[in-house]
Amino acid sequence: MEKEDFLKLLPKLILEDNEVKGAIITTLSGVVATKDDIKQLIEHSNKRFEALQEQMDKRFEQMDKRFEQMDKRFEAIQEQMDKRFEAIQEQMDKRFEQMDKRFEAIQEQMDKRFEAMQEQMDKRFEAMQEQMDKRFEAQNKDIKYIKAAVGSLGRRSGKALENTILELLNDKLIKENINTSEITREYLYDKEGIVFWRGYESGIDIIMQNGKIILIEIKYHATKNKIEKFVRNSKLYAHQFNKSFDELVMICLEVKSSVLRVAKQFGVKIISGSIIN
Repeated sequence: MEKEDFLKLLPKLILEDNEVKGAIITTLSGVVATKDDIKQLIEHSNKRFEALQEQMDKRFEQMDKRFEQMDKRFEAIQEQMDKRFEAIQEQMDKRFEQMDKRFEAIQEQMDKRFEAMQEQMDKRFEAMQEQMDKRFEAQNKDIKYIKAAVGSLGRRSGKALENTILELLNDKLIKENINTSEITREYLYDKEGIVFWRGYESGIDIIMQNGKIILIEIKYHATKNKIEKFVRNSKLYAHQFNKSFDELVMICLEVKSSVLRVAKQFGVKIISGSIIN
């Protein structure tokens, strides 16, 4: 019988012939699992799964505990880090505060220095301005001196020249208590020629100061001859008006130092703009 034919006949024999069925079952009992075997296998598998699940649960519990411990550690580390950051922040705030105070102190010092520098600069500018004003004033006086000198070439004894000289020397005259507005002019005439010669005519300036009579001569340039003539005019004044005088003052823009000595010998006080050698 061929194999194919046997395989076609085998199902029929199993269903109809109990001996064949029993033989096959007996033969397969050592190879094919029975229901009990399967049940036992399932139970065994369930127990293993339960044990494995229990082990896994325990391990997960242990892992949870470890994670919990790690969380606590992280929290402790975080808390320490927060405290450190707070301490660092506090230190930085204090340092910045100190730096702010230092900057404020430096700023205050710089402000004071700038104020002092500004004050010094203002004083220097004021001093420079004052010097410049004095120089301009001196230049103006020099210009007036030149104008007076030029004018004196044509009118050496003119009233305009005398007024210019008095204006230029006004500051010095004020210090000498001489008020130029109070100066008056007296006419001199030597009728008999007692001091000069008969018929001599001239004039002399007079100022009353604290009850004293001061005779004044105004010249651009003081010389020995002018001083001598001034002294003779003062003698003519005393003779003509029968008055004594208290002081002789010559006002001039410039005088030589040698002429000052001559004036002192004659008892004449010199008020001059400048002394030249």
